[in-house]
Amino acid sequence: MFAKPWSRTTRILVVVGGIIGLIWLLIAVNPLVQSVVAAALLAYLFDPLVRRLQNRTRLDRTWSARIVYGGLLILIIGMSALLSTVAYNRYANLEADFLEAVALIQEWLTQPIIILGVQMQPLAIIDNVVQQGSSALSTVPGGAFTALLGVSTNLLWALTILVTFYYFLVDGPQIKPWLVDLFPPDYQPELHILIDEIDVLWRLFLRAQLI
Repeated sequence: MFAKPWSRTTRILVVVGGIIGLIWLLIAVNPLVQSVVAAALLAYLFDPLVRRLQNRTRLDRTWSARIVYGGLLILIIGMSALLSTVAYNRYANLEADFLEAVALIQEWLTQPIIILGVQMQPLAIIDNVVQQGSSALSTVPGGAFTALLGVSTNLLWALTILVTFYYFLVDGPQIKPWLVDLFPPDYQPELHILIDEIDVLWRLFLRAQLI
């Protein structure tokens, strides 16, 4: 018993749905692709350091990559802690100045102001402004949720970069043989030469960009 062939309309709908689904998938995984590319570039930049450590210490590729990766993590954590300390100290000084300014403003607000014989109470005016602003601040929870979602997303992609960077750093040399093995044996020697030339050009380009 043969299945009934699809009609022309059904085939068109399936093709259109597949194209829409593919476009949606590309858009959805775009941040993931960017994270993987960033991790690959980082691993490519630190690969010479891993090779040098491997040659000088006679360690294998895995342990050399782990040492470089761990040192980089320690550097990132140390810089983050240093920046956090500096920011906290500045915030503490700023908070003290702010409290002093608030005290002066409160003292000034308690004194009435007379303009053209009309007495005005600044504190009453400020209270009115605060009440008007309270309604505007009612949307803060939604904004806070959006900010929290953005921070969580950034942390997720940062974690993706760190994990992918580690595996690229450890298994990076295996990518070239894997790519070459995808082609027929007759083309593999030329591909080895081509990939080596591209590797040299890329290293020179990235080094020039960093300098």
